[in-house]
Amino acid sequence: RIGNDKIAIPPFATVTIKESELSSTGFYVQMNSTTAFKYNLKQDQAITLSSEAGSCKALVNIAETVMDDVVAILTGFGHTAWDDFSKSKGDNAYKLLKVENEQATDVPVWNRTRVSIA
Repeated sequence: RIGNDKIAIPPFATVTIKESELSSTGFYVQMNSTTAFKYNLKQDQAITLSSEAGSCKALVNIAETVMDDVVAILTGFGHTAWDDFSKSKGDNAYKLLKVENEQATDVPVWNRTRVSIA
């Protein structure tokens, strides 16, 4: 629906992108009101997320479907090539991801990437 780091946003899929995922000024990350309050963030506020791997810019969407101290981020935006449906839509969340091996299984995981919010 949104593509990934190797595939553009499929034609006509842009109509499935919600207003809580992408706007004309950027793409949204989701966090609950407790996390937003902890970092003094408001709905639609522009932020920068940073990790050991890199950083990306986003907007805040407060959604109670996300656990405390978690920032949920969609992958598939931030393309710099392809067509008008894909190019220049949000930022690339893959820049944040740090792959580590899970201790118990030695399987590579990326879903525990820690970010700071500015």
